[in-house]
Amino acid sequence: MKEKINNIYENGDIKIYFIVKSYQNNKVYRELKSLNASRDVNNRIKTVIEKPLCNFLEKMDSMKPFKDCYDNTKSLYELTDEIFNPFDFFKDTDENVVYGHDIVDGFAIKFAIDDDAFWIYQNIYQNAIIKSNNKATLSYDGGTYNIVKNDLVLFEKRIDAIKIDNITLIENYKVIEQKFDYQIAIRKIVSEVISELEKAELVQDIGKIREVSGDDKITFAKKLMKVKDSPVLKVPKNELINRVSKMDNFSKLIKNGSFVIDSKNKANQFVKLLNDQFLRSELTGELYDAQVKTKVERVEE
Repeated sequence: MKEKINNIYENGDIKIYFIVKSYQNNKVYRELKSLNASRDVNNRIKTVIEKPLCNFLEKMDSMKPFKDCYDNTKSLYELTDEIFNPFDFFKDTDENVVYGHDIVDGFAIKFAIDDDAFWIYQNIYQNAIIKSNNKATLSYDGGTYNIVKNDLVLFEKRIDAIKIDNITLIENYKVIEQKFDYQIAIRKIVSEVISELEKAELVQDIGKIREVSGDDKITFAKKLMKVKDSPVLKVPKNELINRVSKMDNFSKLIKNGSFVIDSKNKANQFVKLLNDQFLRSELTGELYDAQVKTKVERVEE
């Protein structure tokens, strides 16, 4: 995938779009409208994007699945269309933006060679479009300052996400969280996790976990999402129950050979167990809550 992106960037054509949003029935809709840029502008934008794209491609070597996007590691996260496609409106158009009417919400930059293409998404911030009629904008020509009569558009050296084929590679998941209905992705993964737990028959009654994961704030759902494909779920049930029953802090979660989750607090503790989030120090014997873990390499002589 890295090679494909790099080849398209080096040899393909570039086209730049505004992302325009509108509201219908209290719901946000987005579409693309052409920037209608000159060749010089396209070349300049390509140059601006070059360095952040190199950094982006380097981070792809340690890319993680979307379910891990809240692990605080500042990684790239891979989201497939099967789970959720935040950029389903990325489609070519010749329609131009209507100044003073359209609400510009971001930029989409398309690089393409024939049928091969990828899109760069850049969120728009307050100072990205400077309206000349709202303020006095000046330019300096080396001797004097002059009034800028037209609106200004600012592109930054930043990539928030890349869309290629049926995959979205997310650099800034907080922007995706704030601007797009990505709760769909979280709910879908959580549904798969609950089905996995039911199949494993670890919990006497899955009802409380399903109830808490359905909260509107989705705080618990974000944690439960990480459980998908957890190595803890690969431990045989009897062995897992036996191990947890010997842990003083969590033995009360066990009753009659199964986990009993009948409160929100127990649901949170259970999910931490499934995420293998607790570590015991070999030096002090203390048990720690360790959300981010890096495997320690053996010291060689």
